[in-house]
Amino acid sequence: MAGVRTCERHGLSLVEISRPRSPHPHDASHAMASILGDLSSVHRRTVRRPASAFERCLVGRLRNRSAGTWLDAFPLYAAWQVCLRLGVTDLRDARTGYGKLSEDALWECEAAGFAVAADGEDGVRRLLDRLQSSFREQRRKRRERTILGPLFKWLDTSNGDAAYEPLRNLIRRHSVDTLPVGSGERLLGVEVDVRRVHSVQTAHVGSGAERARLHALLRAVGLVGPGSDGLTPGNVTFDAVAAAPFLADLKDSMCLREAVPYLRVPVNSRQDLIASGLLVPWIAPSPELRDHVFRRRDLDAFAAALAASAKRRFRDDPSLVDLPTAAKHVLRPSAAIARLLIEGRLGRVGIRSGARGYMAVLVDPAEVRPLLHRKDPEVLSRQEIAKRLGMTVKTVSALWRLGAIATESRPHPVVGRAQKVVRPEEVERFLAEYVKLGDVARSIGSNVASTRARLAADGVLPCFDPDVLGLYLYRRRDVAAV
Repeated sequence: MAGVRTCERHGLSLVEISRPRSPHPHDASHAMASILGDLSSVHRRTVRRPASAFERCLVGRLRNRSAGTWLDAFPLYAAWQVCLRLGVTDLRDARTGYGKLSEDALWECEAAGFAVAADGEDGVRRLLDRLQSSFREQRRKRRERTILGPLFKWLDTSNGDAAYEPLRNLIRRHSVDTLPVGSGERLLGVEVDVRRVHSVQTAHVGSGAERARLHALLRAVGLVGPGSDGLTPGNVTFDAVAAAPFLADLKDSMCLREAVPYLRVPVNSRQDLIASGLLVPWIAPSPELRDHVFRRRDLDAFAAALAASAKRRFRDDPSLVDLPTAAKHVLRPSAAIARLLIEGRLGRVGIRSGARGYMAVLVDPAEVRPLLHRKDPEVLSRQEIAKRLGMTVKTVSALWRLGAIATESRPHPVVGRAQKVVRPEEVERFLAEYVKLGDVARSIGSNVASTRARLAADGVLPCFDPDVLGLYLYRRRDVAAV
């Protein structure tokens, strides 16, 4: 048993003194005769060490004692070979040949391989995981033949010895679970019938998507993490089962630049449609992906929703116009008209013959106008605020920017886009807190210049830069104090 390389009784490594030769292949005394005169030189070649757990296991097996490990499933000769080759794979470079190792190196490898195998399938899987991680960091091609080196070649070409089938099955299962191995590929003599892991490279082959863009999309939807940056396409892997719906949709997707002509949307209307939430991207822009991505079926559903209210009797009606033209008539974005169509609030809707998509839908501006020119009664426009305060719209806008008039953000009642609004009570609060120089002058029967000089003499200064507002504005409590 070549795997026993240490005398357990004496704690010394065994030394080979000769190879069995005819006519006395098993005559130990005949082999010993040549070295009896110089036993000390043989002794100097030994190494003092205890027998390894692997050697004790082999000796126990020879004495019909079970080790109680995963290795019990292998015949004795196969258990030895499995430990040796796992140990070489663990301690040495995957390309190291077994014939290049010394007796001491083989002893170390067998002990290391036994430590792996003693933990059963979990131990072997941990070894395979470490090897994969090492190859990923080296940016090398992660295929089972490359990762396992001589171990894979030995299992693949060991004359189909069924004794090693438990190890072959384990490596097959681990490879299918962790490597981009696909259905139809052969692995250690058996055809793979399922794919559980994809790489960017294999997904690129299957979908036709460009590798860098595919990686960015996978990052955007969370199928791969930031740790994949910098890896080669073959080393960026992800769950093939979880990604199956994504990859199916990817084949029928398009970017914004492609979606605009597909829907026949004017370029100046596309951002309004997206901002209003009517045209929803499948994948929105992100740090990893700078463009919108749409699914064809979502675009088709949007076009169908626009045309759902169209009536045959209004087909090619000359009194109806397309959405961009109607938007110019009513002075509202075409996205606002599209929302009315999708909500089914327009009755006079037609379709232009020979056209499709966004430009094919026809509406009546006269019907659209009263629906879009509605005002929220709870808020005031800038013009209304300016009239209430006796200021210009420009001054009101400056007060908004300075925070003197608090604004709220709420969706436009028609368009749906977020807008800044001011509630009436906020205007009343502003009037209670601030006063214009002209109003102060009138209240004391003086002119503006004299009043400003008097206030300045008493240390009362404007609250804001008059050059920014275009007028002098004071706090009422400061003025009242003097």
